[in-house]
Amino acid sequence: MAETHLMGDSASSVEFFVGVAVLAFLYCMLALLVYLGYMHVYKDSNFGPMLDFVVTAAFAFLWLVCSSAWARGLQVVKDATGPAGIDSTLSLCKEPDVSCEVNEIANMRSLDISVVFGFLNVIVWLGNAWFVYKETQWHSQKSAAQQGSGRRSAPAPI
Repeated sequence: MAETHLMGDSASSVEFFVGVAVLAFLYCMLALLVYLGYMHVYKDSNFGPMLDFVVTAAFAFLWLVCSSAWARGLQVVKDATGPAGIDSTLSLCKEPDVSCEVNEIANMRSLDISVVFGFLNVIVWLGNAWFVYKETQWHSQKSAAQQGSGRRSAPAPI
């Protein structure tokens, strides 16, 4: 029996996707611990919210990149396991007296759903980044500058 391999390799993209998911889960558990147990320390320092914002924004970007990579990797798997991919991969199908026919096509609905949830995670992490940004001193300095300039431009009473 001849050994056959899929054309293309999407293992790295799915490993990247799962790796980002695991790291995001671990970061969420750490953030939950900080929010529940050490909120007074978090609120009193400027470093905590800014670090939280940078890490959250980085995870939003990582979700975008890994979801895009996984979507492309999944398309490679679909192409390789489709009828045309099987015909071109199996050497048995290339012989003149043999015709290959695909009777069943694999159900990849759950893999498609994982890609959709990956892109939904981008939206969730971007929304979270916005709310964390509002806790940083960058947002409070901007608000104070806008309020300060607004007070100076108000006309004096007569």
